[in-house]
Amino acid sequence: ANCEEKYERVFEKKLEYMCINNVHVKEVKKEFDILICAYLYTDIVREKILQFKFENKKFLYKSLSQKLIENILKYINEKDGIDIDCILSVPISIERYFERGYNQSYLIAKWVAKQINTPLIKLCLIKTKNNKKQSTLNVSKRINNVKNVYKVFYSKRIKDKNILLIDDIYTTGATVNECSRILKENGAKKIIVATIAKA
Repeated sequence: ANCEEKYERVFEKKLEYMCINNVHVKEVKKEFDILICAYLYTDIVREKILQFKFENKKFLYKSLSQKLIENILKYINEKDGIDIDCILSVPISIERYFERGYNQSYLIAKWVAKQINTPLIKLCLIKTKNNKKQSTLNVSKRINNVKNVYKVFYSKRIKDKNILLIDDIYTTGATVNECSRILKENGAKKIIVATIAKA
């Protein structure tokens, strides 16, 4: 545990110099309304996200999330910011969960929820199909790969709610766009997507 804490402190110092200046990016022709990111998906950020995601370094979620939390709070406090009613994480399939042992987006969402004192809704948005990994596909194939693989249970929990949807990386936006589409079809009011990094 002490080694992990020391590792995190060194990593946090490096991250301080890498945050992107724009707090949020207004998206057009997307199912979600706002995108909030903390870093560009390059250099040490990319390296650490891959370790967090694929090498069982779960403890990195706090360091990786800190600047994102600051950006979310900054957005909420802006005059045109949307009040966030609840938080959801982008789900992974059961097969991927047992392969990896955890959902990295859920770990981030759980920490964000605690830090901004907002309810985290579990087992509402689920993934019903173990599709191909998005990272192995081009842009057009990514869009088709995520179609109709998500489902909402207990839609009353999200009806007329402004939702903060958490994922680790924003690349083409296909995954969060499809999740947002399903959420809005089930009554969600607005979707604010928040990711650690943006490609």
